Amino acid sequence: MAIRPKAWSKESRSVLLKWTAGIVLFFLVGLVVDYITEGPERITAAYLTARPLTLAFFWLIGAMFIWRWGYIRALRRQNDSNGVEK
Repeated sequence: MAIRPKAWSKESRSVLLKWTAGIVLFFLVGLVVDYITEGPERITAAYLTARPLTLAFFWLIGAMFIWRWGYIRALRRQNDSNGVEK
């Protein structure tokens, strides 16, 4: 049985952190823009529930792509090193 590489390498975690920061920043910028342009009455409980749930869905899709990208990258790195003697 072959040893499988870890999908959450340091590089993948770094990309995931950037993705998470981008999603949070997008939410906060949208919140501030809506507060300034529409006023505080625009920020309702439904707004504070629906938008984070939607962004969480997009975050999850992005996290799955990052996980898969990291896994494939690590697998290729492992396959490239097979048969090479150090």
